[in-house]
Amino acid sequence: MRTFWIFLSLIILFPLSDVSHNNITALPGENVSLPCQVSNMNFTVLNWSRSDLLPQYVFMYKDKKPSSENQHPSFKGRVELAAKHMKDGNISVILKNVTTNDSGTYTCEIIWNRTKLREIISRVNLQVQPGPKAGHKRDGVRILILSALVVLLGLVIVILALRNRKINAEEEPC
Repeated sequence: MRTFWIFLSLIILFPLSDVSHNNITALPGENVSLPCQVSNMNFTVLNWSRSDLLPQYVFMYKDKKPSSENQHPSFKGRVELAAKHMKDGNISVILKNVTTNDSGTYTCEIIWNRTKLREIISRVNLQVQPGPKAGHKRDGVRILILSALVVLLGLVIVILALRNRKINAEEEPC
């Protein structure tokens, strides 16, 4: 019996599978793939989480479909499987329109069919750098157009003022 407990302790402390670690940097407004890959698709639940969130589920797949049960509100409608049918063991997710609030460490975890044991497959450290958002390019074009209109209006005012001065000069007798 003692051998069993030692073996169990070793498995818990030094799991048989290697947990994949990834670092990803993104800019606000980008869509980001959080990678996770398994070779055995015999699991009942896929869970992507971030430990600093309550509820902490970013994305859950159970009963052979995505579930929004206990999903953190800031991720609703922004997370989906990268491969719709998890082809070739790809259980990565796409996080859409990221913001600096999305920075953190994400964990990909599965629960196995037979044993109901949880296994962490991947950890992804996402860092969203403060910077221009996707819509800022349009804002720059708007500013350029507005500046051009202001310059054009200024030219019209100067031309009208010069024309008015010329007319007044012609009307005055010398």
